[in-house]
Amino acid sequence: MPEDSFWLELLSNRLVSSVALVAILITLRILAVRVIRGRQEILSDYRRAWLARIRNVAVILTLLGLALIWLPSLHAFALSITAFAVALVIATKELILCLSGTVLRIVNQPFEIGDWVEIGSLRGQVVDETMLATTLQEIGGAVGRFEYSGKTIVVPNSVFLTTPVQNQNFFKKWVYLDVGVVLEHDVDMRSELPALEDEVASLHAPHSDLAQRYSEVIRKRSGVDIADPQPRVTLTTTDIGKQRIGVTLFCPTPSAFEMERAINDAVLRRYWQLRTTANALNSAYTKTPGFVAGS
Repeated sequence: MPEDSFWLELLSNRLVSSVALVAILITLRILAVRVIRGRQEILSDYRRAWLARIRNVAVILTLLGLALIWLPSLHAFALSITAFAVALVIATKELILCLSGTVLRIVNQPFEIGDWVEIGSLRGQVVDETMLATTLQEIGGAVGRFEYSGKTIVVPNSVFLTTPVQNQNFFKKWVYLDVGVVLEHDVDMRSELPALEDEVASLHAPHSDLAQRYSEVIRKRSGVDIADPQPRVTLTTTDIGKQRIGVTLFCPTPSAFEMERAINDAVLRRYWQLRTTANALNSAYTKTPGFVAGS
């Protein structure tokens, strides 16, 4: 009998129950993480998503379990800690905003782990989610618009309450590449547009059929009539009167950097050829006998 009462008193002890609850949940989480990770060194987006779900579920179960264990004791002191609760809410304002942002993210589901997103001025691939923050692997920066910069960005979930989120996962494999080259107005580039269009089309030819099929998939899934994937070349002017050659095409994201460089090279090569020819003609005119400058 004394031994039975000892165990009953031990089990009724809320502190022991809390420690036991936390220990059990931590053990279950560790086992689940080992099963999911297996022997993989580099995890897929699917495995990372499950790891994030397990961590979030473990946190929620821990909070709920501790609340149920300590609720009887807290209820007795509810009236006496009202002022403390108000002060606690004020002190944890940012924490509450992060939790509210998490609720908004879960309800709306604007993205999943592995998606490419743009949050305000930040752009990257979602690699982790918690109850308070979202982790991005930055895309862009000094290394190029379509490559990983190597930087990891931790975004507090409170930003979802005030900042729009763009999901760019459709363009994770394919992207609309917009290349603009600004040139001086000393030569007329209109004559070069047909040849430039043919050169850009030849650069895009290896991806043309697949680009058409992938754009059709995006149209069906999104229900939006997106732009034609075939290359387009335009000639416009800037605010200060310079020429701007614009090239837009739909290409594989891994090839975007090389494609952009090839287009820049094609435009600048034709521009310098025209400029060199124009300078040579002007030089020949100035050397002609009887030619008077300004006549």
